[in-house]
Amino acid sequence: MNKNRVSIAIHKDTPFMERQINSQNHFDFLFLGMGAANSILLVKLFEAGMLNGKKIGYIDPNSYEKGTYNTDKTFCFWATESELNHMGVARLVSASWENVNINGSLSDIKPYQYYHIRSEDLFKFSSEISERLGVVQICNRVSDIELNEYPYKINCEDGDVYTASETFDSRTPKFENCETHQAHLNQSFYGWVVELEHDNLDPETFTMMDFNVPQLESTQFMYVLPFGRNKALVELTRFGERVITKEEADPILFEYIKQNFGSAKKVNEEYGVIPMSSAALPKPYLSRHIVSTGGRAGRIKPSTGYAFKSMVLDSIKLVENAKKGHDWRFHRDDSRDSGRFAFYDRLLLKVLQKEPALGSEIFGRLFNTIKANKVLKFLEEKSTVFGEIPILMSLPKRPFISAAIKDIRSRILLRFKNRFSLWLALVLSVLFFMDFGIIGSSLLGLGLIIVGIPHGAMDHILESRGEKTNFTASFILKYLGLMGLMYVIWQINAPVALILFLGYSAWHFGESDFRELNIEGNWKSFSWGLWLLVSILTLHLTELNEFLPYFDLAKLPEGKPFLGFTTVKWAVFFSAFLMVFFTCIYQSYSKLRDVVYIVILGTFMPLLVAFGLYFIGHHSINGWSHLKKGLNMTNNQLWRKAWPFSLGAFFILSLFLGVVDWNKTAYWAQFFIFLSCISFPHVWEMRKFYMKSKPVVS
Repeated sequence: MNKNRVSIAIHKDTPFMERQINSQNHFDFLFLGMGAANSILLVKLFEAGMLNGKKIGYIDPNSYEKGTYNTDKTFCFWATESELNHMGVARLVSASWENVNINGSLSDIKPYQYYHIRSEDLFKFSSEISERLGVVQICNRVSDIELNEYPYKINCEDGDVYTASETFDSRTPKFENCETHQAHLNQSFYGWVVELEHDNLDPETFTMMDFNVPQLESTQFMYVLPFGRNKALVELTRFGERVITKEEADPILFEYIKQNFGSAKKVNEEYGVIPMSSAALPKPYLSRHIVSTGGRAGRIKPSTGYAFKSMVLDSIKLVENAKKGHDWRFHRDDSRDSGRFAFYDRLLLKVLQKEPALGSEIFGRLFNTIKANKVLKFLEEKSTVFGEIPILMSLPKRPFISAAIKDIRSRILLRFKNRFSLWLALVLSVLFFMDFGIIGSSLLGLGLIIVGIPHGAMDHILESRGEKTNFTASFILKYLGLMGLMYVIWQINAPVALILFLGYSAWHFGESDFRELNIEGNWKSFSWGLWLLVSILTLHLTELNEFLPYFDLAKLPEGKPFLGFTTVKWAVFFSAFLMVFFTCIYQSYSKLRDVVYIVILGTFMPLLVAFGLYFIGHHSINGWSHLKKGLNMTNNQLWRKAWPFSLGAFFILSLFLGVVDWNKTAYWAQFFIFLSCISFPHVWEMRKFYMKSKPVVS
């Protein structure tokens, strides 16, 4: 995280009583980290006049005295003159070049120029703006963000708590674990700014890659930026899993400078590490009031490590959206996650991870075969498919074809895993369409045994979060008491009991599904759960109406048939279409899309199967996953913990099936009563479990 400083500071020695949430700890705009991304955004917001009269602060563990700025970073990018003007950073440019040297091969890069900005100049500029605005500097480190209520709590490591109307998070991201088709490398670099004894530099040409250095089981090259005829940044850069060290770089730098430029004096050093990763980033925030920026928002190009230009353009887009009244992230670039360029990035990273020695051959072929400006256009993701063909053909065939096959295979398997419930729904639909419903019901029965009942049989250890097993007489009595309470309500007033059952079921299902989105259950999640249950029931209104009279409730009108479906079903279909449309616009909710498809496919199955499809194929699997994570247990550990209650549940279910009235109407009604009684204490315990593990982002 880069450094910056402003005029006012709040330090860790603030008295404890002053560290509680109050008006002094609330900001209109709060920046988490003040490196390049948030410094740029601050400047763009200021230039747009959006910070006037606002209380602004930033939280960063680094603090500097006034007039001092870090000088060990540089920001470089290529752009046309019109792009540079659009970016609005020309005043910060300290050097530029029109020609490039790649492994000894020289060429121009027109219409681009390669621009250099010193970190000192960027942070000095943003700090001057900060001082004019009276930005509050908080010398601290954010531990996590609680997302359960707005304004969100920003918790710091020493106990300080802050809130903000708008929050911009540029903290270093923690990437998810790599899937088999993904790779995580580091672009680490260590360089010297040197003054040469003789004028041995070409000030019009920068060296992007010179592979005439030891590779050390990685992809290594020299990067040279001349600032005149006798001054330059000479940097050793490594693409690899292992980060370069000063001890490794120093002798290589010394020898390279001596052989290529002669005697020189070191005047400064530069060091850094940039993630080159195709792994998933932290889940994006769902609120429009908290926005990821910089590397956390995927602004770092995985295959090159370049980010500055992307950060500037992203800041411009964020500000434009806010000025127009849109969500900050409206139509924000998400090319890092999908599309052909993300595919290219994954392939290169996998090849470099498996065969790092190929790096020099890959980049050497690329720039020797294709004009440099076309390569830069490709790396900037602005090339056409037709223009990419010769670029791809210039690369070594075997390693990239092998990586492509493995990538496609892995992604297919991953998509099947991630969309298991949807595939299950499709299989069941086909089975019932072909009159093989008994097979589909058997599959659900197997799922009920494997995960459906076991996921609800962990309640005896939820209160202690797995530290001990609360399989005690008092717990059993409490559990049976809650079941008995629900049964008594049914006997006193069946309509009230039915409404209560649907209400807490909707809350539980919505809370579980929204936990997958990493937000607290609230009215949104309840609305989702309610839509889910109502849709499943109304799509099977004929079956539902058979036993509603059993609860002293009138049958519900189904409406007139139209094109094979009743008007009620058409209403559900239309609402489902709106749900899908919403999840396509707001990708953060995209995981709910498959559930909508499952509900619609359930139309062609009996009510019990349709509900079981969601409950077993989606809800129980998600709940099981939440328990694994929250209790920090493996599947085997969970099953061993669950078996006493699982056996108890099977016994109660068998007892119910043994005494139930097998008259169809009575059976359905009694089944609902049974289901509500055994689920009530489970919903109670899971609610407490979710409350103890509120969604946070670290």
